[in-house]
Amino acid sequence: MDSSFQNPNLHSQGQQTHVRRRPDRLAVMLVLSFIGSGIGAFSYSFYAGLFDEIKLMYEEKTLAIPGLDLLMSGGVRYFITGAVLYWSSFIGVYFMWKYKNIGFHFYTASQVLLLVLPMTMLKNYTFSYVELALTIFFIGFYWMHLKFMS
Repeated sequence: MDSSFQNPNLHSQGQQTHVRRRPDRLAVMLVLSFIGSGIGAFSYSFYAGLFDEIKLMYEEKTLAIPGLDLLMSGGVRYFITGAVLYWSSFIGVYFMWKYKNIGFHFYTASQVLLLVLPMTMLKNYTFSYVELALTIFFIGFYWMHLKFMS
């Protein structure tokens, strides 16, 4: 059988074929990362695509969302950059789901850059230690589970 069509959940040792089993905790963490990265990718893409309309509503005071002034200070580049990083994070989670350890590197790089993004592009941004702790937790968890990825 052509190896390009093999199921990535199967691996063979000699004559025997074994089904890979993803640990339940890893599956839960990956699902949570799919949700978080997916929502981030969608919302940042949405804001980037509609930035001019949102900016107009913000300036006319017809859109009153707490903290919007901080986000608007980054301009459309902030939302485009955030969208790219969240999509990259989403792709990294997808690769990890498919047992590819390159996904860990995509995810890690994206998450670290997402921590730095608001500090570099937003005026008067206050660093979030909660975001830092969550990022370290997720990256550390995935690092400990790299052995399940090829």
